[in-house]
Amino acid sequence: MIYVIIAIGGAFYVVSMVMAAIIGGVFTDHKCYDYCGTTLIMNGVYLEKYRTYGGGVCGGDVVTSYLTDSVSYRVEVGKEFDHDSFDVYEENGKLWAVQCEYKDRNIDTLKCKLLHIDKLTRSRKNTLQ
Repeated sequence: MIYVIIAIGGAFYVVSMVMAAIIGGVFTDHKCYDYCGTTLIMNGVYLEKYRTYGGGVCGGDVVTSYLTDSVSYRVEVGKEFDHDSFDVYEENGKLWAVQCEYKDRNIDTLKCKLLHIDKLTRSRKNTLQ
C-alpha cells in the first residue's frame, strides 16, 4: 500500500514539473537583447553580436550579428542558432559572411556570401537570406 502512495506522489510530482515547464515557457517573455561582443573586421568595420532570443529550457538561443561602423550604420547580416556558427571575416579587402552548422562532430558550411559594404550601408536590410 505504501508503494502505491509513493508511486502516485512521484507521478504527481513529475506531471506538475512538466506542466510548470510548459506553462512557464509559454507565458514568459523570451525576448532579450544581451550584448555578446564586438570584433574588429577591418579598418572602421565591426561585427557586433547580440543574443536576441533566449529560449530557456524549452528552446535555444538566437544570436544576431550586425555590421557597423559604430556611427552611421548598423546592418543585420546573419543569425546563429544552437548548433550554428556565424562569422564575418576580411580577406584581401573583401568581406565574407559564413554560416556553419555543427552536427555529429562535423562542420558543414550552410552559406558563404560576399558582402558589399557600400550596398549594405545603403540598403540597411538583412543581406544573408
